[in-house]
Amino acid sequence: MLMLASCGNEDVNNPSEEVMEENEIEVFPETEPEPKANCYYNGNLAENLSKEVIVDLLGETNYSEFIRLDRAESFINCKSGNDIELLSFGDERCCTPNSYDLRYQIVIDGEAVFSFRMTSGADMKFEPVSTIVEEQLEGYQKLLSGDFATSYADARKIAVENGVNLSESDIELVPDEQNTTHNKRYYWEAELEYDHNSIALLQIDVMTGNVKKKVLTIESIE
Repeated sequence: MLMLASCGNEDVNNPSEEVMEENEIEVFPETEPEPKANCYYNGNLAENLSKEVIVDLLGETNYSEFIRLDRAESFINCKSGNDIELLSFGDERCCTPNSYDLRYQIVIDGEAVFSFRMTSGADMKFEPVSTIVEEQLEGYQKLLSGDFATSYADARKIAVENGVNLSESDIELVPDEQNTTHNKRYYWEAELEYDHNSIALLQIDVMTGNVKKKVLTIESIE
């Protein structure tokens, strides 16, 4: 008697399906990368916000032509875990910024003639490090805009002729302390000599080039 094999699917394996199961690669859905910690990647924002304040003081043209950020001497006060670190501006180690301290230079004909600092808290609301520096910057705005008759180069020459050693003394624009009007007068000022009790300063009028000597005692400085 001829016997027929059962055609039921329950007892028959499909070879092609077995091969497919063996070679099948499980694909997992793509996951979003973990967000970075609150790291110091906001240097450009800090620099731009600081720039806005300086531009308000000096003007866009003067900023572009004469102002340089000294990155090597600029810092961020940073919270890293339970520690407080002082990092160089541009350091990309992860941290939570507490404050910024950016150093700028006014550069004329390739020479840095004045350095100043812009500071802020974590909110990046930058301002000059002191009101004195802000007043000086107002004077440099006038200088860079051509409002003064005595240039930086002229002032250096006059200072040397009057006994100032420029290798030991800077020469800076300072406001006349006696003038409280809105239109302040300015002097170029350099140190002539000093001892334990006093400092002698040379002041050069920015309009006339006339000089006068000013002596500060230790008591008056304090």
